[in-house]
Amino acid sequence: MKKHIIRVVSIFGLAALAACTSSKKEENASPLNDKVRLNVILVDAPANYDEVNIDIQDVMVDYTTYSETSTEENWVSLDQMNPNIYNLLELTAGAEAMLGDIEFPAGHLNNVRLILGDSNTVIIDNKKHHLTTPSGQTSGLKVKVDAEMNPGLAYTLTLDFDANRSIVEAGNSGKYNLKPVIRASMDAYGGSVTGIVNPVEESFRVEVLAGETVVAGTETNDGQFLLKGIEAGAYSLAVVPFEGSIYVADTTDIIIVDQEINTLEPITLIEMETEETSDDTTTEEGDNTDTEESSN
Repeated sequence: MKKHIIRVVSIFGLAALAACTSSKKEENASPLNDKVRLNVILVDAPANYDEVNIDIQDVMVDYTTYSETSTEENWVSLDQMNPNIYNLLELTAGAEAMLGDIEFPAGHLNNVRLILGDSNTVIIDNKKHHLTTPSGQTSGLKVKVDAEMNPGLAYTLTLDFDANRSIVEAGNSGKYNLKPVIRASMDAYGGSVTGIVNPVEESFRVEVLAGETVVAGTETNDGQFLLKGIEAGAYSLAVVPFEGSIYVADTTDIIIVDQEINTLEPITLIEMETEETSDDTTTEEGDNTDTEESSN
């Protein structure tokens, strides 16, 4: 198994690198390293209800890249959103619901917005009550985040929905309003690995392996790869050519460090030995033998 030299680039080094404006560095910069991945999860604390069911139809994030000013146009929906009715009381004691994820340019995450449907209910003493949300269905429930997202890393945004404080009885009417109390917290998780596979014009599958288990993978059509959100530890990185390729698979030992990007030296695949190549080698050896015999 080959071992490649690994250069560890800290997030502080990346910030300094991003500040450099020389044209040479801009040409060599990988667009993959300019992005971040964000997972959004939902949790709750225990509450004195039988159920609190929240109808979440969309999750939007408002972010600012390093060169932009925040505007309404920066609101975007998660790429992989899971619209559903979530019983918040099932999301306690370490349980969580994945709302979706998104990849976008690094910068500042300003706000997140939950767009609700109209099937929000609370069950009290086995009786279901509709929850009125005056502005939730139209503009959404806006939650301030205010956090930096450094390039090349993966983050988890946790929305802690306080069900106990979010349900408000409307006087003596027997009706209930939903006035969400949500705390947002964001953490970078795992580390990343990036590199280039030569020849760049070929397509390959790049995988990070723990033993025989694939923990992260991607396909590359231009030689560049970046895998994010990998738990810290020792792994193997495999570059696997697709069927019909003339190149041999490569395996490399790597180390993943939390909140850091491990930049590998370029990986150059070698061509597999073909029958024609073997025949040429045999012929050359045979010709040399005949020559030696003739000279004797």
